[in-house]
Amino acid sequence: MRIWVDKTKPEELDILQAMEEESFKINEKYFEGGVLPELSEDDQEKHSWKARFADPAYELFSIYDGERLIGGARAKPFGYFNAEMELFFICPEYQGKGIAAEAFIKAENMLPEVRFWCFVTPTQVTRNAAFYVNKCGYAIVEVVEYDDKTDNGMFVFEKIKY
Repeated sequence: MRIWVDKTKPEELDILQAMEEESFKINEKYFEGGVLPELSEDDQEKHSWKARFADPAYELFSIYDGERLIGGARAKPFGYFNAEMELFFICPEYQGKGIAAEAFIKAENMLPEVRFWCFVTPTQVTRNAAFYVNKCGYAIVEVVEYDDKTDNGMFVFEKIKY
């Protein structure tokens, strides 16, 4: 496998949107009512690949195995040295093959000036938390939106690159 990352092209947006939805379905079993919260059509559009592509505040990246598109990442820089990794995924047939960490780091490296990275992910999927901590060098710094009734919340991750 030859994993590489490049800026997303307009013709990839619909493919990435469908691939993202398929990739997150794997985690449905951890969530009551689906992986992602119910969103209005307006909110769905606001968070879509097309909308983020058109927004200059975001950087979108496509992940490839050779010439095959296999995933995507979306980052939102804030300030010169800071960014949030808003979204990262690898298509289901490539998950569990030991390539996600390489892809994640290469996506980060698309913004070489960034020294402080952060993002959030649900507490329900501990496999993801273990991946980000053990393979990508992040630390869990906080749990937000914690619900005592469901015992669920959102992990806040941070990483400082030197």
